[in-house]
Amino acid sequence: MSSDERRLLEAPLLEAVTSALALRRRGIDDVRGRRLARAARRSDPTAQLLVLHALARGGHGTGRFVVDDLVASAERRAHAAWVLGERPPYPRAIAPLTALAARGGFPSMVAELTLERWRRTSAPALPQARTA
Repeated sequence: MSSDERRLLEAPLLEAVTSALALRRRGIDDVRGRRLARAARRSDPTAQLLVLHALARGGHGTGRFVVDDLVASAERRAHAAWVLGERPPYPRAIAPLTALAARGGFPSMVAELTLERWRRTSAPALPQARTA
């Protein structure tokens, strides 16, 4: 594990945020992303959120971990939707984002923004988030 990965999971908040930003700038390959996502399961809730944001610029395989949080974690759902919006369109995320957008509330708005961003950048047609 790199020093930034270790600090993200174990250091005081400011160092953890700085490390997450450094990892995000550099990008994380799928192997490191998988290892970091697994390690985050045993860390505190703040580190788990920071890991999501560090995975934002990861490889295609790291998208699966972000979608897993979108589906499984009510606490991290809005952050997962936000992170997905920074990635290229990811087909596996479309159905959970669409379902989240239909629920209402703040996470719904973030999911709608992600789907809207993907519609503007994607050749295949994506479903409308919801109709009011």
